[in-house]
Amino acid sequence: MKKMLVCLMMLMTSITAFSQYRPGGYSGYKAFAIVDLSINFNEGKSEINCDLENSHGYQFNPNFFLGGGFGIDVYQGTKSTAQSVSVPFFAQTRINFTDRGVSPYIDCKFGYRLGDSGKDFNCWYLQPSFGVRFPVASRFTLNMGVCYTHNFLDGADVRKNKIALQFGLEF
Repeated sequence: MKKMLVCLMMLMTSITAFSQYRPGGYSGYKAFAIVDLSINFNEGKSEINCDLENSHGYQFNPNFFLGGGFGIDVYQGTKSTAQSVSVPFFAQTRINFTDRGVSPYIDCKFGYRLGDSGKDFNCWYLQPSFGVRFPVASRFTLNMGVCYTHNFLDGADVRKNKIALQFGLEF
């Protein structure tokens, strides 16, 4: 229950943040609230994972963003694996391919993950993604994409690497 409460608090904090709006301008503060949903298959069993992330940074022009953030990742366990929670801290870069309306993008996060399973899940990770952004109002844009997360673990616990659907809000 505590974990769900923390997830909800983090999501609400991200969504209620205010960003500067500059009519006709694309540079300035930018924030993202992102939800990753994935189903991993481990030992013939499926695991449903939910990750919540928020990032904040600077939009240098209509095409280039650089920032950083943190999140909370929940890995549901199976009979042979325990549930685990981790907190990733990351640097993020994003490139939008067009500067008008609906636009495809590529995104990459690199950072360090702290897990509740001790050193078994404290690791560096890389998360490239691609998707499409859809403006819905002058200040808000919806993002939908696909990401791959690779964790650089010594034990090579493959269940921690995943492909996920991303849904996000950009403001």
